[in-house]
Order: sequence, then structure tokens, then C-alpha cells
Amino acid sequence: MAEEKDLQQEQETTEESVQERFADEFYNKNRAIFDRPFTYNVEEDTDYPDYSDKDKSFVLFYIDRLKNDNLELLTYYDRPHHLTMDLNRFIIQNINVPDYELMRKCLFNQGDRFKMLINDIAEKGNEDVHNFETFEDWNNWYHKERGLVHDSIS
Repeated sequence: MAEEKDLQQEQETTEESVQERFADEFYNKNRAIFDRPFTYNVEEDTDYPDYSDKDKSFVLFYIDRLKNDNLELLTYYDRPHHLTMDLNRFIIQNINVPDYELMRKCLFNQGDRFKMLINDIAEKGNEDVHNFETFEDWNNWYHKERGLVHDSIS
């Protein structure tokens, strides 16, 4: 009983510190993906290339798709370059890294490949995905596209 109370208090404390450290607009827009505790050092960001919130949102979406669902639909859009194999390998090699840190590593090491994949999706798709700003934008698009593919098969 005391262990559960300590665990709950620790989770509440972790949640409070996360909210304090990441009160920026990007974090709030993409709150759904940050459901696990993670560490982050703002000073380390100076070592990483400057990517837009749109790029970060797509990488978070991609990581979530790989971890929790499948990437069939994204593989369809990737046909001209076959980027998903390299991206998947990199993410799987770093799978134990918390999502936010993994996103930063992906952008640093694979950022150009992610941008190419976004461009492939934009060229083949029905929506201007370059306007997507959040994880939820990408997630909604994915489910909509997946529904269209499912309807066309049935």
C-alpha cells in the first residue's frame, strides 16, 4: 500500500516537472505522444540541427507508428526511395531511448531521410502534409488514408 502511494507520488512529481520543463508550444501541441517520463537538457539542443516543429511532429508520429502499429501505409509512399528500412533500423537500434530523445537522435542522424519521406507523401497524397503541425495531424491523416485504402480493397 505504501509502495503504491510512493509510486503515485513519484509519478505526480515526474508529471509536474515535465510540465514545468516543457511548457513550450510544441510540447503542448504534441502532448499525446509524451506519455512516458523522459529527460531533456535544453542546453544540448544547441548541438543539434534546427528542425521545425512540423519535422519533429512527423518524427514523433513515425516512432509511434513503428512502436505501436504498423508502417504499411508509409511504406507505400516511400517506394521511390526505400527510406523506411533505414529509418526503422535506426529507431529499433535505439528503441530503449525515451521518445523525445529518440526524436532528437532521429533528426540529427536521419533528418534528411525523414524530410524526403514527407516530400514523397506530399507528392503522392491527397493532402498538403507540409501544413501538418502536430502529432495529432499526422495521426488523423494516417487513419483517414488507411480507411481509404481499406475501402478500395474491399
